[in-house]
Amino acid sequence: MGLGWAENQPGTAGFSDSHWLEAVGFRPLRGSSGGFVADAFVEFWWFGVAVCYFIGRLYGYCWTRSKLAGGVWTVVYVELLLLSVYLPSQSVGAWLHRALLLVVPTWILWKHLVLPMERRASRARALDWQPTSARP
Repeated sequence: MGLGWAENQPGTAGFSDSHWLEAVGFRPLRGSSGGFVADAFVEFWWFGVAVCYFIGRLYGYCWTRSKLAGGVWTVVYVELLLLSVYLPSQSVGAWLHRALLLVVPTWILWKHLVLPMERRASRARALDWQPTSARP
């Protein structure tokens, strides 16, 4: 598969030391990460700028929905906020995999457990409500 570099040069993204010295002027520490901006550029070329923009829009959208609608959006935003530490320190993939592993089960559990309970509670409140003139 062409990934022999992963065994004999871990932490170099497949580039030799001479390539690193030529490109950036220094040899990075083994196992270090360039963060999500560098990873987005390596993965998507200049479209990595759009990837960074859409990640920012996602955070903005979830923040707005958490303030306006609350509920599951607050939980999703807090989860994304907790995962934001992976963006400057690791790759887009590290952040995205963890985000999907947290957000998708949260959404499913909220839809199948919390929403039915909220509906039953609101239905019970609606049945208990009586106008003040009808009360004895």
